[in-house]
Amino acid sequence: MHGRFRMDDGRKMDWRQVQIMIDPDDRKQSDGPLMARMQADGSFVVPNAQPGNYHVVVTSNSALLRDYIVKEVNVDGKEVGDSGLSITGGASFLDIVGSAKGSAIEGTAVDDEGKPIPDMQVVCIPDATRRKRHDIYQQVQTDQRGYFSLRGLNAGEYQVFALDDAPGDITDQDFVSAHDGQGETVTVEAGERKSVVLKLPPPAD
Repeated sequence: MHGRFRMDDGRKMDWRQVQIMIDPDDRKQSDGPLMARMQADGSFVVPNAQPGNYHVVVTSNSALLRDYIVKEVNVDGKEVGDSGLSITGGASFLDIVGSAKGSAIEGTAVDDEGKPIPDMQVVCIPDATRRKRHDIYQQVQTDQRGYFSLRGLNAGEYQVFALDDAPGDITDQDFVSAHDGQGETVTVEAGERKSVVLKLPPPAD
């Protein structure tokens, strides 16, 4: 599979600081994500792509790209960012469109007395229609003031909650189901920033 990564506003940069993976929907029946070979002009090749259903995951270690998001994923002219793509063995072209207009959710985790709680794990899970998109889950830790910041979010609805500890894989659907309905439901528009207070219940007796 061949493709390219481009920005919605046409800006140019060295795209080798971006990593593209094709993530299988059924991880138990696969050898894991397929890594693309990225070129400086944004073109890439995904070698040895086997038939199956996948979602695109784009990551970067650059702090300058923290607010960037994947706006669109097009396969042969069809948008498949949320639904995912199906590889059948034929030749396809993957067009990934990025945007610098990521949304953000920030706030504070507090106990039942309203006191900030440091070193809590804050987890952000997308709504049920987008839960196969592992790239839009996030996990951060509160600082000494109980503050947290989730940046580079796609527009949409999220469930945000705090835990003493969280598993290594917050996209695991058993974990998601066990915490469904906890915390706060937050909806953000493109480029919007919202604040929320996460109130933790008192410890059980």
